[in-house]
Amino acid sequence: MPAEKPGCRRRELPLLAALTIAMAFAGVSFESLTCLLCAGLALKVVLITLATLRRRIVSGQFRPIKEDGHPVVGFIINYAAKAMLLIFPLGPSPAGAKDGDALVADGAAEDSWLVGWLGAHRNATEQEPFVAATAIAYCLLAGSAPSACAGPLLSVYLASRLLHTLCQGLRLQPWRTAFFLAGLTTSMGFGVLTLVAANMAVQADPFARACGILVGGLQLKVSLITVGTVRCRIYRGQFIPDLREDGESVGVRCIIQYLLKPLVDILPLGSTDSMTMDAWLNSHRNSAEQEPFFLAAALAYGLVAPAPSSLAVQLVHVFLACRILHTVAYVLRLQPWRTVSFLTALFAMAMLCGMELIDASSSTSEHKAVGILTAALGLKAVATTLATLRRRLVSGQFRPLPEDGAPAVQLLINYVAKAMLLVLPLGPSKVPKDALRGEDAGLAAWLGIHRNSTEQEPFVLAAAVAYALVVKTTPAAAAAPLLYAFLAARVCHMVSYALRAQPWRTISFLAAVGSSVGFGAMAVASSLA
Repeated sequence: MPAEKPGCRRRELPLLAALTIAMAFAGVSFESLTCLLCAGLALKVVLITLATLRRRIVSGQFRPIKEDGHPVVGFIINYAAKAMLLIFPLGPSPAGAKDGDALVADGAAEDSWLVGWLGAHRNATEQEPFVAATAIAYCLLAGSAPSACAGPLLSVYLASRLLHTLCQGLRLQPWRTAFFLAGLTTSMGFGVLTLVAANMAVQADPFARACGILVGGLQLKVSLITVGTVRCRIYRGQFIPDLREDGESVGVRCIIQYLLKPLVDILPLGSTDSMTMDAWLNSHRNSAEQEPFFLAAALAYGLVAPAPSSLAVQLVHVFLACRILHTVAYVLRLQPWRTVSFLTALFAMAMLCGMELIDASSSTSEHKAVGILTAALGLKAVATTLATLRRRLVSGQFRPLPEDGAPAVQLLINYVAKAMLLVLPLGPSKVPKDALRGEDAGLAAWLGIHRNSTEQEPFVLAAAVAYALVVKTTPAAAAAPLLYAFLAARVCHMVSYALRAQPWRTISFLAAVGSSVGFGAMAVASSLA
């Protein structure tokens, strides 16, 4: 008999994995499935982080941050991380220089496997926190009588996202694209289902209904942003060029040419020029940076606070309206509406998180830790945003968007934002225009803090809220300490990143990863119990 080709077994792996996951989800209640979804996605992100770290070590392509050459950081990478990730031999790279300088990338060509894992992380950040929040909100609205299609939709989504990451790591096309589209389709369906449930639940708590409308609306908004980005990519042919398998797969070309093109032609709205595509991409990134923190805080507030006030309901509606307006204004390049809607939504998030932190701190609820965690990390996101804005004001490094030169925007920046952030003197900046293209180290640090927060924290927040939803009365004794440890590590990471204090930044990051693994495993065990 002819020998079986290894490539055939590789192509069959996604089908076998899909069958295994489908069998594992059979018979799981919807609440447990929601907790399993959130905890599973949190653990998946940890695995992506470790795979990315492994590829950075193997290829030597780390970010060129000067303080990362600290000897303790070099020891952690060359001995602890290498041993944990089975990279041999241990010790510095053979091409290494003194004090670990060789760990810093020198601008060489990017490693294609590293690009793949970074893409998997970015894609998870842009898509998954919204569906996790939608599932939690639907649990609150539907209670013990969810729709018959809710469980299958959630199961298909979780399976699609797990298999999308697997195919991204193994470079399996067209499976990666097929599972991405399956996840996108089911997430849109689940967003519609949640909006319907929110509008039909007349007897439900007003805050729960507001949260249902909020998460359903933001989920559909993110899905439409994804469709708009895909439409621009198709018509301009600007796909990620570093993934060789995308150009070699006949299946991917068939999906793009014969499935996606007819679908995106149904919505022939807007232009497809490069500025429009940049606007879609920036809007998506901004949504991922801001909205998951508010979603987690709002959902946790509904669980922790016995009776959320009418002000909390109004803040939820204001945030939703502002975020939708922000996306529309971003794509249509409408200023000052984009800036006004962004700042108003940021203020609403600060207000809601502050109210939740006060209520949760004085609460005797068994889920007090969940309320404190979501409120504190939401306020941290607000503080990071304001610190980034302050650094942009000081250095004059704003994005070169033509519409940002509108007089109303300049008035907001030079007199309102400067006064609020104590950047004196007020008035137009005297930074020369050439400096706009420079690189400010302080701004790079705050952007790194924001990016890292977006990549790590929303997944643990969703897992914490889902765990509180499933384990209603007696959470495990380790739940609160793990959440507090995660919160302390993330705050320490932000401070040490801003002050460029190594090895504390690396140690706090690893401590947060460890506590998230412990909590994720505990949540998975609780959902399957």
